[in-house]
Amino acid sequence: MPKKEVLLLSDAKAGHQNQSRALTQELESLENNGSLSVKRIRITFKTKGREKFFSLFVFLAYPFIQKSIPFLNFFLGQDTIAQIEKLKPDIIISAGSSLVPFTLLLSKIHKARKVILMRPAFPFSLFAYDLAIVPRHDAGPRVKGSLERILALSPFDKNLIQAESESLKKRLPRPEKAQIGILIGGDSKNYRFNRQKMNAAIDQIILACKKMDLDFIATTCRRTPKDYEEELGEKLKNNRSCALLILSNKETATNVVSAMIGLCKVIIATEESISMISEPINAGRKTVILKLNNGIYHKYARFHRLLSGNNLAHISGVDNLADKIIEVYKHGLYDLDEKGKKILQGEAQALRQRLGQLL
Repeated sequence: MPKKEVLLLSDAKAGHQNQSRALTQELESLENNGSLSVKRIRITFKTKGREKFFSLFVFLAYPFIQKSIPFLNFFLGQDTIAQIEKLKPDIIISAGSSLVPFTLLLSKIHKARKVILMRPAFPFSLFAYDLAIVPRHDAGPRVKGSLERILALSPFDKNLIQAESESLKKRLPRPEKAQIGILIGGDSKNYRFNRQKMNAAIDQIILACKKMDLDFIATTCRRTPKDYEEELGEKLKNNRSCALLILSNKETATNVVSAMIGLCKVIIATEESISMISEPINAGRKTVILKLNNGIYHKYARFHRLLSGNNLAHISGVDNLADKIIEVYKHGLYDLDEKGKKILQGEAQALRQRLGQLL
């Protein structure tokens, strides 16, 4: 039996890559006889302007596309074109708005199943998809083929968590005391990172750790301003409560979140990252969402309300963060309750059912 080829299209954004990888893991677990061949390519455009024009081109040209995509040399880098010419995918997976047009075209040429991990904007919301995994907090019309979820997909591997936890322990002065994990975000399209509030939050975390005789592990991400990473490094370099600080611009921190999930009882994540918040929750940890700004983009606010309303996360401002950490830790509120577990199980079952239909 020939292998089915699954193609992951990448825009090199970490959150999108994690979602695509998580979906591939689900596909592989369903097709456990090794009959899937997974390939990944990064789609690079020659310029930002041509990337934007490509969307318009796809919308206008889509009905007429048959066995090839005209004018690819105008839009795409040579490396991307060379990889595309070797492909014969059966299923195409993409996350991120810039990849939806390309997913549509390739799926039409190869008569492949098209899977997107987002709610596509107009005019691509007019198209039908074999599977569109869309966040429940996103506003907009429901597209044909959609499956709504509260949480973003994230790769969750118990063996990886165990292995990375054991590895990280070797770097900690008091491994058994490293019970607080901090995921620090940064600027995004609709969000400006508040470093003053983040510094105040760090002070609150230090206070909570001192009161409970605990340590914390912190990591930044690729969006964290580089000058703030330097500032944070100076702030924490001699602090005894900080067991480990991993700065993304100085150290590859690919699996540090998995290690933190395995070691820490409380995970604190800044408010602006849906994938960063979703990952520990998907692993069964009830996360504390740290609010740094008074106003936040409306879709993030809806996401926070969904999590809080379904007992999947706690929400805390900066001023009361120490009290919230102590409350969550001392009263065992860091594990999901039965309501939260049932939601995760329901979303997992619905996804596996839809993926089974693809195969």
